[in-house]
This record gives sequence, structure tokens and C-alpha cells, in this order.
Amino acid sequence: MDSLLQFELDDYAVRQPVVDLWTTLLQDVDPNVREGVHWSMSRAVHSDWLDEPAARYLDSKLPEGWQREDWW
Repeated sequence: MDSLLQFELDDYAVRQPVVDLWTTLLQDVDPNVREGVHWSMSRAVHSDWLDEPAARYLDSKLPEGWQREDWW
């Protein structure tokens, strides 16, 4: 997944598919997938990459205890 983030990410059209993929994977039945995507998000998400509404939306999809307020 980190390879998806190896390009310029200031474009909504480029960024949104990654956000959508993360959102989908956060709902996977396999806990290893959910934990892996959370790890990837934590490494990749920066306040200058996501706007606040997108960061809050992603944060709301995280399980309790994994939610982060340092993304915005």
C-alpha cells in the first residue's frame, strides 16, 4: 500500500482513490488487514496531505482506541 503514496499527493483526483481504498480495507473481516491498513495510514497520513474533512472521515472509520486527532 505504501507504494500508492510514492507520488505527488496534492491532487484530489489522485488522493481520493487511496482514501477510498483505506476506507474499504478498514471494514475488512480480517483483523490483520484492518491492522495493516491502520499502520499504513499512520505512516502515510500527514496534515498537509489530507484536508481536515477527509482526515476526520478516515479517523471516524478507525476502531476505538486507534482514532487519531493528530491528523488535522
